[in-house]
Amino acid sequence: MNDLALPRPHGWIGTTEDWARGLGILFVVLAVALLVVAWRRLKGSGLTPPVRQLLVIPLLVLPPAIVFFGYSYGIESSKSIGSCGSCHVMKPYLADLQSPDSSTLAATHY
Repeated sequence: MNDLALPRPHGWIGTTEDWARGLGILFVVLAVALLVVAWRRLKGSGLTPPVRQLLVIPLLVLPPAIVFFGYSYGIESSKSIGSCGSCHVMKPYLADLQSPDSSTLAATHY
């Protein structure tokens, strides 16, 4: 951790990435649970107005939220060098970047 960073506020739990990941997972679980409930009601009574209202949340409301939280977590996690170097195709580029003898532009600025 950076020595110049401000300490976290008292009672702080997790980072923004942790919250984005957690909310994304929570919304997926909620959407699946609501779809299961709607499916059971649909099998029993058909497509009634309450079933339609129940289907609005997992089919129209939660998918954009899931995409938003998944995308924000993915973008944040892809900013690290470790994320980039985890792909076998990128390992030579990462080795060049971290080499003190390299004269490439990326290695010079690393």
